[in-house]
Amino acid sequence: MTSKTIKIYTLSTCSHCKAAKKFLNDLSVQYDCIDVDLLGAEDKAEVLDEVRKYNPKLTFPTILCGDKVIIGFQDREIKDALGL
Repeated sequence: MTSKTIKIYTLSTCSHCKAAKKFLNDLSVQYDCIDVDLLGAEDKAEVLDEVRKYNPKLTFPTILCGDKVIIGFQDREIKDALGL
């Protein structure tokens, strides 16, 4: 369907994050997901630094779709970024 690399940074308890993952799953889109709150302290600090580069406010979900950054669960933006 899409050849873009998709990475999603989430919190395991966040309803918007769960909705974004469900949306991508419903579209049968493959993605890499990192539940930031489930990481160990050292890994979490490293990943938060990475997320901060794309989203300085550190809000979740933060979705990387190719070279596009989508902050929050924005279904229309996600579809546009995927070319759907």
